[in-house]
Amino acid sequence: MRFTIGLATVLGLALLGAAWADDKDKTSADEKAIRHCSEHWIKAFNEGNVPNLAGCFADNAELVDENGNAYKGRAEIQDLFTQFFKQFPGSRIEVKVEGIHFIGQNLAIEDCVHIVKGKDDGSEVRHRYVCVWSRDGKEWKLASAREYAEEGGPTPHDRLQPLAWMIGDWVDEDPDSVVVMSCRWSKDKNYILCDYNVQLKGKKVLDATQRIGWDPLTRQVRSWVFDSDGGYGQGAWTRDGSRWIVKSTGVLPDGSTGSATFTISPQGKDRFVWRSTDRISGDTIEPDFEVVIARKPPPAK
Repeated sequence: MRFTIGLATVLGLALLGAAWADDKDKTSADEKAIRHCSEHWIKAFNEGNVPNLAGCFADNAELVDENGNAYKGRAEIQDLFTQFFKQFPGSRIEVKVEGIHFIGQNLAIEDCVHIVKGKDDGSEVRHRYVCVWSRDGKEWKLASAREYAEEGGPTPHDRLQPLAWMIGDWVDEDPDSVVVMSCRWSKDKNYILCDYNVQLKGKKVLDATQRIGWDPLTRQVRSWVFDSDGGYGQGAWTRDGSRWIVKSTGVLPDGSTGSATFTISPQGKDRFVWRSTDRISGDTIEPDFEVVIARKPPPAK
């Protein structure tokens, strides 16, 4: 009797072990399948292939961003990515998978971190994601993806560090005009504040103030400027190596609009070249110009 019970126990444990190993193999195969789908998603994103990217989602999938905005259905998610790549062409993504947990045979939860990098400006945005994968027949599809801001991510001050060289006093002088520029950090260190003073033949003709900061909506550096004549404008900044390209639009004091592209190219620590192209003022195309701006030496003691 003891031999029979012992043999039954051993056989039972052996069968249980075999069943567990079989389930483990299935889980391993499913996890590999999900990781393969995730790699396909990453490849489609980095190629800017929106149809393939949206094809990784289920028909009734939902994507929720860090602000709680929900995009429901594959068509709406595809439109979201279409608009994203129009605004940020050439963006790339890295995904760090921290774990995949299975709930039954046809449902899995993936915890991961997405790192999206801009093509030219060196910007980087990190978000934590919780993705729900569901099996539809033999295929795994994203049923839900929810985005969370990663704690300890870059602050607005951190985002502006590539422009920290601007802090200080600058001047551009030629025989007819003097432009004095002074830049400093705001009290909260989240903005760079710039004051401009323009003099023509010894007389002040214009003052302007500018605020440069990180825009979390467009995920890029932006600037806002107001001048003493009543004009105002804004610019979207894109980093290109060591230089910055600023797409600027504005409203002139008479209510007409203008636009221009500024290129700011540092030349060492104490000089930079400011070039303005594509200048339109109202209905008039203005000529391009280029100036070299130098850091003002400290006052003599």
